[in-house]
Amino acid sequence: MKKDVTGSNATRHRARAPLAVRVALAVLAVLLAAVAAACILNITAVRSYNQATQSLDANLKSAAAPNTDLDALKTRQQQTDAQFNDAGAFGFLLLPQVKSAIHANSQISKTLTTRTSQEIVRQQAEGQANVNGTTGKGTLGNGKQSDGLSQEQRDKVEAMLKANQQSASPDDTQPSGNPATPNPGSSAVRPW
Repeated sequence: MKKDVTGSNATRHRARAPLAVRVALAVLAVLLAAVAAACILNITAVRSYNQATQSLDANLKSAAAPNTDLDALKTRQQQTDAQFNDAGAFGFLLLPQVKSAIHANSQISKTLTTRTSQEIVRQQAEGQANVNGTTGKGTLGNGKQSDGLSQEQRDKVEAMLKANQQSASPDDTQPSGNPATPNPGSSAVRPW
């Protein structure tokens, strides 16, 4: 019995590519996987960059507002800085346009964080100065601390308090057993 040379065994043997072609295909597959990984990293970096940029825009608008909570702004800015750092973490694999955009906005974000921190320190120093009595509330000539009102405003408040005390006679007040009755000389009487 003779074996058929043109049978399935011969076909399988001829279907195999030479070793050089198989090595080239393996190298090509590895290169394509590396390019795909770089593309995925770039897409992820762009997504992080877009989120960080939106956060930076909101923080810049908030910083421009007159009554901004600087501590909250500083916290948000630190988070934004971290987002930019995450976006640029694989800088050597990022496209040049993506890398430069991340770097530019990251510098703006760091500048805003620095300025916010400096403003917080300045306000704390001013607050400490206010507590020490160098600015803001002062002391009156009689040793009492002023409440930030001008002399004219203080006089008006005192006149309203006196008028209110005079208009409320002792007979019109609540019975003496009621604890809600204000003590004489008490500042619990309100002009409104």
